[in-house]
Amino acid sequence: MGMQVKSSVATAALAFAVAFGCTPSVRPARPFSQPPAQVASRTWPSGAPPWIYWEPIETPIVAARRSAPELPVAVAQLVSSPALETRWNGAPPAMRDAVVARGFAVNRGAHATSRLGEFYAALQGDQIPIVVTLDALFFLAHLALDRAIAEVEAHVFAPLLATTLHRLDAHMAVESRFASPDIAPAYVVARGLVEVALALSEPKYQPSAALARLVAEEKARVLAHAGIGLSPWFDMPIDYSAMAPVGVADRAKEHADWFRAVSWLENTSLVLEGAGERNARTSVDVATARVHARAALLLSRLLDPNVDAEAAGAWDRMERSCELLIGDPGDVTPREISGEALRTQLDFRNTGWLANVVRVDRVRHAVSHGRVGPLFRLLGPRDTPDGEVLQALTSPLVGGPGVVRALPSSLDVAAWLGSGEARAVLHESGSDSYEGYQDTLDRFRLARPEDTSLWSAARHRTPYLSMIDAIETWLLPSEGDAVQPGASTPEWRKRKAEVALAAWTELRHDATSLTRIALSGLRVPLRTAEETRAPVFVEPHPEAIAKLLGVVRQTARALVAEGALGNDSDALHVIEEVDDLLWSALGAAVYETADDALPASLVSKLTAFPTRLRALETAVGDSGAAEVPISVAVHVDSASGSALEEATGRIEEAWMVLREPGQQRLWLAIGASIPHHELVRPAALRLSDGVWRGRLQTEGDPAPSALARGYVF
Repeated sequence: MGMQVKSSVATAALAFAVAFGCTPSVRPARPFSQPPAQVASRTWPSGAPPWIYWEPIETPIVAARRSAPELPVAVAQLVSSPALETRWNGAPPAMRDAVVARGFAVNRGAHATSRLGEFYAALQGDQIPIVVTLDALFFLAHLALDRAIAEVEAHVFAPLLATTLHRLDAHMAVESRFASPDIAPAYVVARGLVEVALALSEPKYQPSAALARLVAEEKARVLAHAGIGLSPWFDMPIDYSAMAPVGVADRAKEHADWFRAVSWLENTSLVLEGAGERNARTSVDVATARVHARAALLLSRLLDPNVDAEAAGAWDRMERSCELLIGDPGDVTPREISGEALRTQLDFRNTGWLANVVRVDRVRHAVSHGRVGPLFRLLGPRDTPDGEVLQALTSPLVGGPGVVRALPSSLDVAAWLGSGEARAVLHESGSDSYEGYQDTLDRFRLARPEDTSLWSAARHRTPYLSMIDAIETWLLPSEGDAVQPGASTPEWRKRKAEVALAAWTELRHDATSLTRIALSGLRVPLRTAEETRAPVFVEPHPEAIAKLLGVVRQTARALVAEGALGNDSDALHVIEEVDDLLWSALGAAVYETADDALPASLVSKLTAFPTRLRALETAVGDSGAAEVPISVAVHVDSASGSALEEATGRIEEAWMVLREPGQQRLWLAIGASIPHHELVRPAALRLSDGVWRGRLQTEGDPAPSALARGYVF
């Protein structure tokens, strides 16, 4: 018996220490202020595997000694406040019945707003009990990633890309004059790729006289972004619709220009194998593939350190920043081509061997091995597992003759990450009634690395993958479910899937290049607390909150250690504030899960949460990053010209029944609910954030999703 008491006391003490940072070995030092020695000593690019920057947040979770209150709850049991009592009486009867029956419901019709700080500060000002939801915490992590990526793009990525393009342009302008007839067409293709990008990004850029007309025609097609069209220059289709500015890139011409240039490079590829060769799926013939391969070799050669050290260094650092944040490229890169040329003992310092078809074929077939429809991109989009799932669950990989699944669904992603409710909605709608659908979904489910330390590198190689892991963790049961009255209901699990899809939308938005505005001189105001008599709760899912905190720290650790962000950068001020807010939320969730009363110091931190959140929004307000509604295209069907777009709507009210930790009282509290919407639109008319927000203002929010209809009123 004595041993059991000692164990309980030790566990409780450890939980207290973790919640307040009393044990430095448990709570890691913040990487942006004091990077670990082994990380800070590296130069950038270090070439180290990106996963080394992930460190799990050790969270001692103690299960509650009491089970959650049984449903339905009695209205007479609920403690609220006068202002909340007034709202309750004015709420739709069906919503009130749902709160009593299920322990929660969402009211979509009241006080629509687009900023979390404003939302929570208004509730606190009215002395209404507050619950900080996982919706809000996922958005906070997104805000940290958004600001970090914005600064890297503005101060690292864009300048390096400009250097790379200008160096390539200058070299090829000279070399192309002496090109043999065999190589001349490849120079035209390679120079076209570079000159169009420069013409899009820099209004004063003058293309070479020989290519001026072709550059002007391609630029016109990009600006029209009419859809997928055949480029006569590259003799292949290009998705020009993808070059319509999205995110906040449409807010200023300079931002739109850079977005179009990067989108051009991401969507314009060179084909390495022609029709009839191996497993190539392309309409390009072998002769064109050889021209493209030679163009890829020319570009790769000029990015070799032995040919142009400055261009090579710029491209390497640019590529490394993408690798650190998102992941590896999906197509053949200049480094793969130069590596294969080195293995076959081809000297990049001269171009004489490029006229030898046998040698060119040897290189292009070698780098194409194992790829279907092998492509080369100077700056390619990243491979992500969720993107692979979306692609795999469309025709021709699923379905049969005459049965086409043209577009996937975000529900595919939720089902892949383990949501049974998302899977059920797919089945009810008939979206899974395609040959091979279930087998493909099962195959991707089984391919997910296990959530163990052995597989940590696979699950946490980049912040992007770590966020996927955090979303999956949120969908899993939590120890905190034991104190949540509604956690046992199917409607609660549907809400979790909806929250997961909103978080996934935010993540896909983060991964879209050049769609943000970086700020200069940003400072987060001093932390102050508001006087309030109403309690502040945190939705108790400590496992997911710990993963979110890990993502934010991984991002800061990687970017500071490798020189992409300075120790006093504007983005790190945001990250530091988000880190502290998530840390406070995690401490509260640990105590709530254990059903132990929160210490006064932690209560004070939670009381300040709305004020700090509003101050953070004010600090980043000019960037548009604090606005919750966003939109992002995640898949395009080339046959129909349709795009699948994911979006988040304006904030709705989540009404929850919560037990006061360490007490018997049941409180009624309100928190933020961020709705998820899925849209199918013409690819050429993709929504920017500004257009989507304007549409919400004039037309209102779309109807609740199929997942949300059971609990939204």
